[in-house]
Amino acid sequence: MLAKAFPERYRRWGLLVPVSLVFVWLLAFFGPSIRGFLVTTFNLPTIKTNFHPSKTEFEDRKLAMLVEVHPFGHLTALLLHMIAVVPFEWRFAYVGSKESLARVRKSLPIKAYEDSGKLTLREVPAGFDASNNEGMHRMLTHMRFYEEVVDPAEWLLLFRADTILCAQSNQSLNDWLEYDWVGNGALSLRRVSAVKQVLRFQTRLNDSDPSDRWLSMRMGLLPDARMAPGSKEAEFSVENIWHDRPMGYRLDHTLPDSVWGDQAQRKKIYAYCPEVKIIHEMKLERQRCQT
Repeated sequence: MLAKAFPERYRRWGLLVPVSLVFVWLLAFFGPSIRGFLVTTFNLPTIKTNFHPSKTEFEDRKLAMLVEVHPFGHLTALLLHMIAVVPFEWRFAYVGSKESLARVRKSLPIKAYEDSGKLTLREVPAGFDASNNEGMHRMLTHMRFYEEVVDPAEWLLLFRADTILCAQSNQSLNDWLEYDWVGNGALSLRRVSAVKQVLRFQTRLNDSDPSDRWLSMRMGLLPDARMAPGSKEAEFSVENIWHDRPMGYRLDHTLPDSVWGDQAQRKKIYAYCPEVKIIHEMKLERQRCQT
C-alpha cells in the first residue's frame, strides 16, 4: 500500500532529505577543519572580505580634505567619488559651514563613512573665514589650522569643490608621497611637517601671494626639499597645461582654451574622466561649450 501511495521517484527524493541534513551537520562541525586541510594540501588561495572596517584600518598620517563653506549641490557626490578613488587607508575630512554640513549629512553613505571613522565632518575653525579666496589663503598659511584640523597627518591632500581625481588614472595618490608639494592651491598634496617648518619662522602678509605660491616657494628652499618638477605637475593635476591622462583636473571659473578650447580635446577628457561633469556641467553650459 505504501509503495502505491508513494511512487518510486518520490521515495528516492524522500531519502535525500535525511542524507542532506546529515551532510549539513557534518559540514557545520568539521567544515573549518576540512577547509584548512584543502588550503594546506592544495595551496588554495583564501579570500577575506570585511564589510565593517574598523577605525584602526585607516592611517592617521594620510588625510584627504575638502574645504567648502558654500552648500553646492554636488558636494555629496564629489566626496563619495573621492573616497572611492583615493587609496582605502586614507582618512577624509570635510570642513564646511553649518549649511553645507547639513546638506552633506543627509546622505546615508556619508553617515556610514562618518560612523566608521573614515570621514570627519566639522565646521571651519573659529576665527577663520573660508568664504572667499583671501580668507582661505590666511587659513591655509596659519599654524593653528594645521594643529587643530590636520594633525596628526603627515600628508594632506587638499581639494576644493572644482577639482576631482579620475577613476581611470593608472596612478595612485600614494605614488606621490616622495614629494613635499605637488599640485596647485585647489588640488594639492603637501607634506605637513614641511609646511609647519615654514610657518614656524615666516608669516604671510595679508593680501599678498596666494597660499599655494607662498608656501611652495618657501618649502622649496628648505634643506632636503623634494618638490615635484614642473614636468610632473601636469601628470598630477591639469588646470591650464594639457596632459593626456592626468590623475585629476582642476576646473576653475574660467576654462582655459589650452585645455578646453578644442571640442575634440574635450571629448577625450570626457571619455577618460567622465566624472569631471560632476563638478563642471553648469560651468560648461554657462560658457556655451559643446560637450
